[in-house]
Amino acid sequence: MIGGMTATSPRLDRRLREAARSLDDTSAPFAETWRKVGRAAEELGLPRPGYDTIRLIVRDHRRRQAEVRRLLEPVVGDLLQGRVSPWDLQRVIEAARLASTPDRDL
Repeated sequence: MIGGMTATSPRLDRRLREAARSLDDTSAPFAETWRKVGRAAEELGLPRPGYDTIRLIVRDHRRRQAEVRRLLEPVVGDLLQGRVSPWDLQRVIEAARLASTPDRDL
């Protein structure tokens, strides 16, 4: 507490949220991404983010990527077979909407 008020950490800098998504390797553990983002924070002169913050961002990013893949895999199969249906187009639109949904502020 500070002066009767609960102290909270500031929101994570946008550059570090972007770094967490771009530096993530889905075959590596969350901790590896956290270490990479920590190094990026130091290079930018920013405080290192907490592990839980990066884990939440990366978990959400991985979930979105998996959902986009789930939506688009059957569409790619149809395209390779030379057919496109309204169902395929709807899935592409849904995947694009999901991929462009803004992240939660942390």
